[in-house]
Amino acid sequence: MKKISGLLSVLFISVICLVGCSFGGGDASSKYNININADENIEVKTYVDQNKDYLIVYLTNNNEYNIGSYDVKVIYYDDNGNKIDEDDTTQLDFMNGKDSVVTLALPRDEEYNGYVPDKVELSVKIDQEYQEIVGGGTLYNDKVEVSHKKVGDEIEVTLKNTSGVDLTTVEAVVLFMKDGKPISAEELSGSFKNGESDTGTISIPEDWEASSNSDEDVLINYDDIKIVINRATAE
Repeated sequence: MKKISGLLSVLFISVICLVGCSFGGGDASSKYNININADENIEVKTYVDQNKDYLIVYLTNNNEYNIGSYDVKVIYYDDNGNKIDEDDTTQLDFMNGKDSVVTLALPRDEEYNGYVPDKVELSVKIDQEYQEIVGGGTLYNDKVEVSHKKVGDEIEVTLKNTSGVDLTTVEAVVLFMKDGKPISAEELSGSFKNGESDTGTISIPEDWEASSNSDEDVLINYDDIKIVINRATAE
């Protein structure tokens, strides 16, 4: 078994709510000028992390089929319509009826502080050629049991394979929630024999602005944890 590794945010699918299941209030598109262009039956919500390092893109696959591959791209513009920056990612295996989260880097100002520009264009597109040739495959996102506990300044996350088959790829994300909205995202990944489980550790992120005004490190103020299984595949 490959040990779970803790990484900084990025992919995901199939939500398991450990504390509370619904997002409160509106997403970032209600606060910022974010235009979303998504393929049919893909629901998209956007959020900005606590430190304004990245855009959290929360998607739901409302199609009746698994998506084999899809592309998420963001382009940032200033108030004059000039392109500032862009970021993109290609994701595999989006289970039907489940959720997926990706993160995209925000631009930085001259002092290297992240910020949300005046205009944001976000697109989510299914790779139709991949879909026609490869298809969506068989996914086991809902066959991965998840539990967690807080230990000091860390979150211990345990994943267990209950699929009945060996899983070669399991990707998960820990979302730190505040008032029903994600304010930080951290990634875990691993592979599991049938029935195996393993525990990975995620450090609670630091609130950089609060820490800059304090003599000690200040961690983000969160009230819930939500865990998303991004991929669970047997091949």
